[in-house]
Amino acid sequence: MNIMTVSGCVTVLLGIILAVIGCIQGKKRIVRENTFIPAEGEIVRLDSRTSVKFVKGVPIVVNEYKPVIRYRTENGDDITSEAFAWALKVGECRELAMMYETETPLTIRYDPLNPKDFVYNSKKGFFVREVIYKFIFAAVLIGLGVFMIRGGTWV
Repeated sequence: MNIMTVSGCVTVLLGIILAVIGCIQGKKRIVRENTFIPAEGEIVRLDSRTSVKFVKGVPIVVNEYKPVIRYRTENGDDITSEAFAWALKVGECRELAMMYETETPLTIRYDPLNPKDFVYNSKKGFFVREVIYKFIFAAVLIGLGVFMIRGGTWV
């Protein structure tokens, strides 16, 4: 066995481990979100910031919003919590701003184990994309490892 074969085996193994961990992690996050409890909330404050995002190399100035939401849990506890991340989608930002201005209630889902952790829209699509990205990276690692094992020859 030479160094290329050993390195290739290690690379293939890392790719397989990444794929398995990505799948397990994604499934856990999706199952966890399914346990969240719906509640009616209201936006008490809408923090905003202007930033520059690059889309295909072109700088675009965007407004981002981060809502602070008050809601009541099943136990009757009043919770005020801010969103985990800034809303970047134009439609979602506009929707949040309109809800804040008109004091429209919104339905959120919170974690019963940690009531300050909530989601406004489902993040399942984000979790699935994360898993797909890990699988793509794992496939590249596995392909590279197989190439290294074969010694760079395809005869």
